[in-house]
Amino acid sequence: REVMLYAGIFVAAIVVPASLLIRRSPESMGVNLADFGEEFESAPAGSAHSDGPQETEISTGRDFTVGEALRTPSFWFILLGSAFRISVTGGILVHGIPIMVWKGTSEQTGADVIALLFLTSIPTRFLIGMSGVRFAGQYLLAAGMAVGSASLLGLIIIGDIWIVYVFVVGMALLEGAATLNWVVVGNFFGRRNFATLTGIISIFYSTGMMLTPIFLGWMFDKTGSYTTSLLTLAALYGASAVLFGISRPPRLLSARQP
Repeated sequence: REVMLYAGIFVAAIVVPASLLIRRSPESMGVNLADFGEEFESAPAGSAHSDGPQETEISTGRDFTVGEALRTPSFWFILLGSAFRISVTGGILVHGIPIMVWKGTSEQTGADVIALLFLTSIPTRFLIGMSGVRFAGQYLLAAGMAVGSASLLGLIIIGDIWIVYVFVVGMALLEGAATLNWVVVGNFFGRRNFATLTGIISIFYSTGMMLTPIFLGWMFDKTGSYTTSLLTLAALYGASAVLFGISRPPRLLSARQP
């Protein structure tokens, strides 16, 4: 009860006032995103000298409608990659301390290790988030998921206790890359329907977040080990890496009138 009370006080005293500082859009503050580079500019509407209807490629500087986004392979790659990423991470964090105990730590040490993971992820989120300005976010995401998969495999294969700290570093890097997940959605499909598109994605990862902790617990009760379930989760992280890696900024063909 005390923890819930303090959490409520924190939200009321910090989160609610901070939310008042959030603005609807850069434009509402007089900021023109086109001033920061051509990747923010809308695509040209077509040649002014055209003699009839023509097809013009629309770049991702344009806001996609929901229907347009749903018809692109990249949206489904990102949807599945996001669902796998969040579902696996949710399961690992719910079972984090029992997994550490399974690896040979005490419960207190296991709790400390999970706390260290959250602490370590703070600078990685900042650094990798900043890197997303220079490098393609989907590739950084793919690299982060690959590191996460390798960290889980190491946790399964290596019996020495030091591997839990390597696991922490790997998961912190994954969490850092995860900050770019929704940036990629915005970069690919624009801002106008961003909330709807991320809402569609949330249906899938929310279901996964519910199922993965149950799966981990059920497998442990059945086998007395996390080996099989963590191998499954490592495979899902690997699949997520592939899905993000093959995602490309979508392009649409739209008929234009002179």
